Amino acid sequence: MKSFLLIPLFLLAACAQPDCSRVETFVREDPLRSASNLHRYEVLDSSVTEAPRGYVPFYVSHISRHGSRSAVDDSFSAVLDSLGKFDSCSQLTAEAQEMFATLLAIKSLNDSVEPGALTSLGASEHRNIARRMCGNYPEVFSDSARRFVLCYSTSVPRVVKSMDNFTESLSSSFPGLVVCKAFGKESDRNHDEIGGFDLSKAQKKLHSGFDIAPLRDSLMAAWDLSRLIEKTFVGGKVPASLEGDEGQFFHNIYKAGAIRQCFEDSPTPWIEPYFNGDELYLFWQRWNIKHLFKWGWVEENHGIYAYSKSPVLKSIIRDADTAVAGSDTCATFRFTHDSVLQPLICIMGLDWNDWHGSLREVCDHCCMAHTTHMASNVQLIFFRNRKGNVIVKILLNEEEITIPALKPDFKGVFYEWTRLREYFNDSIDELENNINNQS
Repeated sequence: MKSFLLIPLFLLAACAQPDCSRVETFVREDPLRSASNLHRYEVLDSSVTEAPRGYVPFYVSHISRHGSRSAVDDSFSAVLDSLGKFDSCSQLTAEAQEMFATLLAIKSLNDSVEPGALTSLGASEHRNIARRMCGNYPEVFSDSARRFVLCYSTSVPRVVKSMDNFTESLSSSFPGLVVCKAFGKESDRNHDEIGGFDLSKAQKKLHSGFDIAPLRDSLMAAWDLSRLIEKTFVGGKVPASLEGDEGQFFHNIYKAGAIRQCFEDSPTPWIEPYFNGDELYLFWQRWNIKHLFKWGWVEENHGIYAYSKSPVLKSIIRDADTAVAGSDTCATFRFTHDSVLQPLICIMGLDWNDWHGSLREVCDHCCMAHTTHMASNVQLIFFRNRKGNVIVKILLNEEEITIPALKPDFKGVFYEWTRLREYFNDSIDELENNINNQS
C-alpha cells in the first residue's frame, strides 16, 4: 500500500488492532481517521492498472470536495472556558493542563486564517491531485483536438480556491489547455452541476422523521469514562458543573482539537495522543452516524437527501456522453462539498458505500474517513480503442475502485461505458421509486 499522508510517529502506536470489521480496522489503524470528514486527504493506493491493449485515455470526469480547511464554527470557546475554570480551581491534573495548552495552541493555529478558509495544506492537496492525474493520464491532456477543460464550483471561497489550485497545477503541466470556469452563487449550491435540487417541505419532513439521538447516546452510555476522568481531574473527582455530561465534554475536546490535521505539519502539538484507540473509535462512530444519516442512503432517511443529488450524476453522465460522441473537451471538473459528494458516491454504489440497509448496518460498512475526507474525489477515466469501444475506470481518492453490484468487464477494474451508464441510471430510478412509495 502506498500513502501520501505522513503521520507523526507518536500517532502510529496510539490504536490497537483488534479483530474487527474492515471499517473498524481501517479507522483504528490511523488515529487521524477518527476525525471522519475532518480527516486530511489521504491516498491509500496509487497503483495504476494498465488499460487493455489498444485502449487510450481520452476524457476525465472528476468531482471533488474542497481541500483541508480551518474550522467553520467556533468549536473552541465553550470547552476552553470550561478547562480554564477547572484549571483556575486547581481541578486539572498535570496531564490535563498539558492537554489544555495543546488545545490553546491548536486554536491559535486555527485562528491564523479566516473561519472555513482553505489552508495551505488544502491548497497543496488539490495541486498534487492534479499533478498526479497529469502524470498518469497525459494522453487526455495532450490531444490537440481536445484542448478545453470545463470547471464548475460553488462560490464558497474554499471551494473556488481549491479549483484554482487544481487548475493552476493542471495548466503548469499542460500550458496549452483552455480552462473554462463557472461559479454557482452562495444560494445556488443546489445547481445541477454541483449540488442537485433542494428538498420540498414534505421531503425534508420525511428525511428528518427519524431521531438518531438514541443511537448516538447509546454509544456514549456504554463508554467507560473512568480512565479519562482519572487522567483529567485531580483525585478523579469530576467538577459538579460537569456531572452527567462528562462524555460529551471529552468528545468536545476532541472535536475542537481534530482540526489540527487540516494544517501543514508544524511544531503545533496534536490532541489525539490524549485519547486511546477505543475512545477515538467511539468519537468516529458518533460522527459517522450523524453524517451518514444526513447524507447517506439508509432505511431511516429513505435515501431522500441522496436522491436530491442525483442531478449531479445525471450531469456527469450527460457530459461524458458528449465527450464520447465527439467534442473538444478533454475533462470536466466539479468542485463542491462533502454534503454533495457523499450522497453521490452512495448513488453510484462504490465499494465501501454500497450498503442501503438500516443506519446501524450502514455505519458498520461505510466510513466517511475513507470516502469523503478533505479533498476527497471521484474520477471517471474514459478509454477508447480504434473501433470506438469505450471503457471506464473509477477512482475514489485516486485509488482504483469497483462497484460490488456490477462486475467489471476487463482486468478487474474497467467497465464498458454503456453498462456503467445503465447501472447509474437504474440506481437513480431505484431511489426515485423508493421515495415515491414513501409519499
